[in-house]
Amino acid sequence: MIFYHLFSDEEFISEYMLTGLIVSEEVTHIIASACHITVCLFVFISGYGFTKKMRNKNTKSDYKEGIQKYIRLVLDVSYILVFCMIISYLLGSNSNLTAEAAWGGGLINQLFGICSNAFGVAGMFGQDWYVSSWWYVGLAVKLIFLAPIVYRLVRTLGPYYGIAIGILMPSALGCNVKNDTFARYFPVFVIGICFAEYEMLEKIKIKLQKSKIYEVALIFLLLLLIPVIVVVKINIKASYLHETALTVVIVILINLTIHKIKFVNQMFSFLGDNSAYMWLIHVCIYKHWFPNEVFVLKNIWLIFVTVVASSLLLAVILKYYKKYIVKKCNILERKRIDAA
Repeated sequence: MIFYHLFSDEEFISEYMLTGLIVSEEVTHIIASACHITVCLFVFISGYGFTKKMRNKNTKSDYKEGIQKYIRLVLDVSYILVFCMIISYLLGSNSNLTAEAAWGGGLINQLFGICSNAFGVAGMFGQDWYVSSWWYVGLAVKLIFLAPIVYRLVRTLGPYYGIAIGILMPSALGCNVKNDTFARYFPVFVIGICFAEYEMLEKIKIKLQKSKIYEVALIFLLLLLIPVIVVVKINIKASYLHETALTVVIVILINLTIHKIKFVNQMFSFLGDNSAYMWLIHVCIYKHWFPNEVFVLKNIWLIFVTVVASSLLLAVILKYYKKYIVKKCNILERKRIDAA
């Protein structure tokens, strides 16, 4: 996602005269644009993770799980929002992320903008997101509350009918899959639930255990499909179908390769634990707080590593400080209960 945000603009590389390109500007732009698939991966993981938690549980608890997840999301977004606003205030004229710059003058407008962002409903009320990339918070809120319904539907229909309905529904309902983010990513969400509920990744692994040749052949085929799907997507523009297919290919490929390498798996697990905070922060760093300091590096790989490293460092610090605050609050709560 960071690579996509940094280098997907066609004129950006030439405008800043960036260096370090391994391939041409055009190919770099295509690769960066293809990295937008990370949004689909986030959506897939959302459906997959929810279902894994709900399996073998009483289905009456799925709405409770959704409410708890929504509360955690609101707390996390509020926490990062407050942090970003404080940094933006301290930077003053060097940042355009002050409350006034984000939502205009007037205390009421600013408070409404802050609250609608924190609760993930800015898009519903026509408010601007504090950071443009935070639009995904609104999508995440919809998916959280829709998850129990889709989960029950998938369990009733089975995996194949469930996936078919998920893929066909946006077009059947006449949704604008280009501008409507919910319709665009809904099929991936349904597939994530189906994969978890019916243990599709595990079943693929079991079938491939019979022959190493089949496994290598499938990996080779999946690797071949990635550039094919990307090129087709660019030329035909039926984005949501190609993104859905590419997501499935990448998920299966990761499960057959990277997932088996312990060190790499641990590294990605660590990044995954901090990915939410990194996503919320990284645009602020390179676009609003320190654009001159970041792009003076010129080399695209130095820029990329700098933004990733600084986002990760801030995410780790903020996560640690959050745990510290929660721990102190729990201690104070226990003292209050003991005193009573």
